[in-house]
Amino acid sequence: VKNSGVEYAFIRVAFRSAKEGKLGQDEYGIQNLRNAKKAGLQVGVYIFSEAITVQEAEEEADYVLGLIDGFYLDLPVVFDYEDGYYIVLVKDSKGHIDKYQYDPSTGDEIKKITK
Repeated sequence: VKNSGVEYAFIRVAFRSAKEGKLGQDEYGIQNLRNAKKAGLQVGVYIFSEAITVQEAEEEADYVLGLIDGFYLDLPVVFDYEDGYYIVLVKDSKGHIDKYQYDPSTGDEIKKITK
């Protein structure tokens, strides 16, 4: 894959079902993450989010962080919200996590989210 020009991959590791609102692990997510790393790709992960409350979004974040515990990611954890925008979590060198929002439909810059 890398020899074909692919440099990175974002791997889906989890999702929330819209119907029941339950969290689930992608059946092949961790396997795909391991294989992408073995292939020499830079990797990040994402969750297909259907969170409708802050509590659900926090639950999703904790769930994803638990799934990827022990993995080194080259790229960020991304929340793929199904209302058309993305949330990106970025950990700085001091371990502090900043949140950014990006709306690809508008082409706007990534904006830092503050509480």
